Amino acid sequence: MPTLVFAILLYFVPLAVKPLPDSAFLQLLTIIFFLTYVLPLISVSLIRLNYVVYFIRVLRLKYVKNISYNDAVAVINESEDYNEEFPAPKSLWMKSKEERVVPFVFITIYYGLCSYLFLMQWKFNVIFSVILLSITITIFLITIITIRWKISAHSAGIVGALGFILAVSLKFQDNQLMYPILALIILSGLVMSSRLQLNDHDSSQVYAGALLGFGVSFGSIYFFV
Repeated sequence: MPTLVFAILLYFVPLAVKPLPDSAFLQLLTIIFFLTYVLPLISVSLIRLNYVVYFIRVLRLKYVKNISYNDAVAVINESEDYNEEFPAPKSLWMKSKEERVVPFVFITIYYGLCSYLFLMQWKFNVIFSVILLSITITIFLITIITIRWKISAHSAGIVGALGFILAVSLKFQDNQLMYPILALIILSGLVMSSRLQLNDHDSSQVYAGALLGFGVSFGSIYFFV
């Protein structure tokens, strides 16, 4: 979501990120993508390393033996070297709220450090720091709420992106954000519907995530930029 939001700002509202030169846009997006996506992804994968190793074993057996994924899982689980004393490996999808807390804590720390770099070290335009700080606050709140209740982080992320862009469109009149806003509205509907369709959340969790994401992101831009 940060990469998507900043890509929209850089290419559709360059006035909002001045005095950043156009030649630096791609380099900056690469840095943002690495700090806010690649590093958290690696961390979550390492946290779930047991599942990663298990998944690799299943895939290797599937292609070596030319059998289905489910058959490969059954073979691995029934093999003599599979230790039944340990619980089944946790999925990277983190279906339960209990599985989400620790990864969310790590992601909050990453976004906090990223915000610090943009605000205190690299001295970028204030809009970069405000967006990253508000995302950090959103993830922190999601982490706290997730301890007791499985709020939808997906809804918070996509509707939060919509909130950022809507607020920027109000703040900077000279923009070309109509199509990005329409695309984000459609994408928000698809993401929220998918969470319900997959039975990963109920409607209250989806709506609460959307409200949290939109409130923090829209308010941060509208009041602090």
